[in-house]
Amino acid sequence: MAAYYNEFDPGAAAWLRELIAEGHIAPGDVDTRSIADVQPDDLTRLIEFTFNIDQQYLLAFSAGRMDAFTADGVPAGSIDGCPWTPTDVQAMTWVQSGDTVFIACRSWRPRVLTRTDVAAWALEAWEADKGVGGALLQPYAKFAPAPSTIKPSGRVGYVNIVASDPSFAAGHVWQMVRYAGCEIVITEVHNPWSATGMPMQVLPPSVRIALNTVAPFRVPAPTCC
Repeated sequence: MAAYYNEFDPGAAAWLRELIAEGHIAPGDVDTRSIADVQPDDLTRLIEFTFNIDQQYLLAFSAGRMDAFTADGVPAGSIDGCPWTPTDVQAMTWVQSGDTVFIACRSWRPRVLTRTDVAAWALEAWEADKGVGGALLQPYAKFAPAPSTIKPSGRVGYVNIVASDPSFAAGHVWQMVRYAGCEIVITEVHNPWSATGMPMQVLPPSVRIALNTVAPFRVPAPTCC
């Protein structure tokens, strides 16, 4: 696998080519364009993969593809049809555990890259484990404004969900939202404020509290510095 060098100064670029020719640095290509002109499509992102002290790899991620190489630069398997674009390649993050690499990016569902043999790899979508009541043990991100809330019309079966702020979009159908530690699968979006969903667990009951006085909830006036 060729290395990538970027040097817009002609003299320095020529010197790099001489070093490559004499074997002082890794073989590769010298790109003389300004770094501002280099596009994501032009670059491959490399990560180290260590299975054990005798089996170490370099994984090369490019648009829609992963190529593996041994520490000696010998090809050791590849995968086509990967979901990442050139922009994703530069933005995605990963972590290795044993023979597995977990890859994440905001553009698609996390992927699990597994070394299945010395020169064989498998890529599949990450599946969350299930907890009590079938709840998926997966992280959630709040996509609506921080003060926004949702209110379901019931606890089981199909429920109507009303949001306090514009929160729903057509792309949320068959996605999950979390409510009070439970999950609701969105089955239909009516408008940005309303959707229909199916709770995956029995939702907790709502509680109405009547107060004789609001004194305990009084907020003191702010003091000036």
